[in-house]
Amino acid sequence: MNSSVATILAVDDNTDNLELISQVLEEDFEVITATNGMDCIQIAVERKPDVILLDVMMPEMDGYEVLEVLNKDERTADIPVIFLTARYKDIDRIVKGLTLGAFDYITKPFEDDILLARIGVAVRVKKAEDDIRQKSKELALANRSYKRFKENINVFSKKLIESSGDAVISVDDKEDIDEKILSLIEVYNKIINENIEGQKQLVDSKILLEDMLDNMVNGVITIDELGNVLSFSSSAEHIFGYQAEEVIGNNVAMLMSSDIASQHPGFIDRYLKTGEKKLIGSGRDVMAKNKQGDEIPIHITVGELPVNSDGKKTFVGSCLDISVQKQQEEQLRRSQKMQALGTLTGGISHDYNNMLGIISGYAGILKNKLEDERLLAFVDEIINASLRGEKMTRKLLGFSSSSLGEAEVVNVNDIILGIKDMLSTTLTSRINLDINLIEESCTTFIDKNDFEDVILNLAINAMHAMEKGGNLSLSTSIQSLSTTEAEALDITEGEYVVVSVEDTGSGISDDIKLKIFDPFFTTKGDEGTGLGLSQVYGFISRSGGGVSVFSEINVGTKFVIYLPCHSRDAKDNLDQLDEDLSEWKGSESILFVDDEESFHFLVPAMLEPYGYTVKAAGSGAEALDLLSENDYDLLISDVIMPEMDGHQLVAEVERLYPSLKIMIASGFRDNRNSGMVSNKVLRQIVSKPFSAEILLNKVRTLLDS
Repeated sequence: MNSSVATILAVDDNTDNLELISQVLEEDFEVITATNGMDCIQIAVERKPDVILLDVMMPEMDGYEVLEVLNKDERTADIPVIFLTARYKDIDRIVKGLTLGAFDYITKPFEDDILLARIGVAVRVKKAEDDIRQKSKELALANRSYKRFKENINVFSKKLIESSGDAVISVDDKEDIDEKILSLIEVYNKIINENIEGQKQLVDSKILLEDMLDNMVNGVITIDELGNVLSFSSSAEHIFGYQAEEVIGNNVAMLMSSDIASQHPGFIDRYLKTGEKKLIGSGRDVMAKNKQGDEIPIHITVGELPVNSDGKKTFVGSCLDISVQKQQEEQLRRSQKMQALGTLTGGISHDYNNMLGIISGYAGILKNKLEDERLLAFVDEIINASLRGEKMTRKLLGFSSSSLGEAEVVNVNDIILGIKDMLSTTLTSRINLDINLIEESCTTFIDKNDFEDVILNLAINAMHAMEKGGNLSLSTSIQSLSTTEAEALDITEGEYVVVSVEDTGSGISDDIKLKIFDPFFTTKGDEGTGLGLSQVYGFISRSGGGVSVFSEINVGTKFVIYLPCHSRDAKDNLDQLDEDLSEWKGSESILFVDDEESFHFLVPAMLEPYGYTVKAAGSGAEALDLLSENDYDLLISDVIMPEMDGHQLVAEVERLYPSLKIMIASGFRDNRNSGMVSNKVLRQIVSKPFSAEILLNKVRTLLDS
């Protein structure tokens, strides 16, 4: 190994992590490893590595304890230590480590380039510090030489004066100066030059450290014991909106919310008098105030720096803007609620949809067989009741992510224009409706009826917020979201159709805004169900989109909906049926799979009168046996079944019988094994409960494709 190559000691109790680190670093550095704190200390003393990568959380002896031992030993105190830790949740540990003397930290999992860059900086700083320490030793020796030089100069000067009578010896008169004195002068000049070079290196190291602070994500602020700001990093400028010169010299309270600012002097005084560390070395979430006067959530951790030469204490604060984190936490909280509710309603709706399917299916068959008008009226009532039950189930599933819906590629502008008259009538004349749509086509893959319900729901809410009248604006646009913008909405980056619904109503308070999408939450008392905005959120979520809400009391509210752009032209809905069902006849053989036995009689009764041969199976295993014995033209399978679900069955059928046409029949979206199935099959869905007309249309269309 080339002696000029830096040595890195990597310490982690996880050997997989050590292997990964070694693979990343071994091309540029010599890498040695240790799996615990004691081995790290021993190796550091023996090998004296240039940098130590130290995991924080280790059994028996954690990273902090190891760092304290290394710092106390003069043989290892100068080795820079970079902590390896988890993401933003470890910010308290990170600042604690930095306060203890750690050089830097790297979050896990890390990017290779980031790891190499951080270690490169540490190696360069270590080399610069080693050089400075060496220069300091040389300067100390040189200073002693300089002292002796001055003494010799005095001796030689006295002797020369005594011998020649000259009071002053000019350096320019080198020919008249003894060679020993010239030699001493040269030494002196060399000392001066080396001292200048040493000072330059110290300045360079200081600049490097300042650059490192400025490039940290966290804002770094130092204050004195009176609370006056001494330094303000570039990241702090970005977080608070101030330039450093606007803050330095002022009290740090200018960056705090009013309640925190009033308490801050008390914290400092209490610590200076008692040494009680309520904030020192620990972190907490607080509300700060930026230059515009807006409050922003930050995570702050405070550490105490070494006492200044004047005996004054100095404190350093690390500030992390957690606005995006708070938004993501709210998105997660909302998603978890919707997921839990979706699981509950989904389990109920699966069986309920099966019962509705049996009721409406057999009622439809009876209707085609009966001639008595009185009995036909009874059958119509049964069918209407089952349709109402189906709508209720879809509404219940609408505010979860479980409803399959009838998604298609549509132009959002066309849908809004199509319901314009209905919106105007609903809003009444006291509300002015203003529609601003871009000329560009806004196509997306959504359920058209659900989207109409969303717009109508938001419009009605806006109307209730404008009791004395006002303006409601509907607008569309196309927007490309960056990774950061998309993460704040819990969606992926890319192009989105943006639909804005803005009113001039009473507005929504901040505490209410946090709850508006929660199921069953309402501000309308007995007049509200609390399902409206939950359905809005559910539709947007299952459509792959996001939503943001902006509101100010007595000014108005704006809902901004983001739906993924779709490039294909809108397709015809397969459920648009011809009244003459004879064209849906066929002679093909169909295998129907469902664990609900009543469907084993219902589906054949729907299809066989139109020429199809239908065989029913009660499980995935039974279906595979039948497929091995006979040839079929089409497989129709339920999704939720015991032992082997529909997706698992379809995946096996696609592997064994690639030419067989496949359709999924379900009223509840269960995505646990959907990744096993091709997208082609996932697009062939008939939603339960279904009528004979719907099923015939789907079957004939798929068989003819």
